[in-house]
Amino acid sequence: MTSHFPTSCTILLLIVCYISIVNPLSTGFSTEDNSPSPSYHTILKTCREHVSLQQPNHAYLREYVDVLREHEQIQNVSLHGTCISVEFNDGYYIILLEIDNEPFFNRESLYEPAIFYLQDGGDDTALVLHPFRDVYGSRQCRIITRILKTHGYNPRYMVNDAVDLRFIEQNLSAEIIYMNTHAGYWDINRTLGLETVVIATGEEWTNDTPSTYAFEYSHHFIVEGMIGKRSVIAFTPELIEYYYNESAFNNSLVFMATCDALHDASMASIFISKGAAVYMGWTRDTIFWTNNLASIWVFRLLSLGLSIEQICQIIGSGGVYNTLFRSTLSFMGDGSFRFC
Repeated sequence: MTSHFPTSCTILLLIVCYISIVNPLSTGFSTEDNSPSPSYHTILKTCREHVSLQQPNHAYLREYVDVLREHEQIQNVSLHGTCISVEFNDGYYIILLEIDNEPFFNRESLYEPAIFYLQDGGDDTALVLHPFRDVYGSRQCRIITRILKTHGYNPRYMVNDAVDLRFIEQNLSAEIIYMNTHAGYWDINRTLGLETVVIATGEEWTNDTPSTYAFEYSHHFIVEGMIGKRSVIAFTPELIEYYYNESAFNNSLVFMATCDALHDASMASIFISKGAAVYMGWTRDTIFWTNNLASIWVFRLLSLGLSIEQICQIIGSGGVYNTLFRSTLSFMGDGSFRFC
């Protein structure tokens, strides 16, 4: 027996369906504006435009942080030295490693080769990594490689985007690891006490990075770091912990020549747990020329037979500016480490 749906009911049903399509309230859907929200970088730029330039740097940073905290799409902001950690409402993070470094940009060096083999044959027993060769030049790294060669090491010198995330994941093992880069402090979740040192690679951060490196991104192995207007991939200690075994850095020296490398023990302890003899770096901010000169002197003093502990005592803050920052060259691990 066949039943026929009444015509009046059919018309009523069509009207209800039409209303539910044109009026989201009828189906419980949100009526919020679905137009694209401002990009993360646009938000940062807009906030920065509200900050007065006519004031000392520390006051400028504090005012910038205050303006960021007032933005409706920003969940949390923290300031560590000159590094600003920004968490957006959707859980996205950006670490402002350096507010502006454009005056030091060296365009000619963009045409330099990305990888230099300073000595032929044999395995690389030393790594000299300089992701920002295009900004700060190569003089200090070339001097360091010459010192290493003199003492029997086989150094590999890599610059700019050759020092990418895959290299950090797969090739960061040598007797001597020197990395001249940018770093900062990521306040991942202040309420849970999840703060950590992050170190910049030479690889650009793009809109595709979270999907290209979906595993690393979802596990907080990487975060976007901004240096002026430039975005790069920065890695966390968790990346080192995941990709390297307990003997990967067998009695090696790991020298992270960068701000905040020893802001706390988060990065250092992971390298030590993976076999490194000693990890060294600056406790807070450092001026780039102080960092470069101190790096040269570290290896010169090592070549004279001094230990890492003695070298850190001699260099101390390395200069007036770092003294003002209350930053010192320090170490964690075996301070008696010397050149073999």
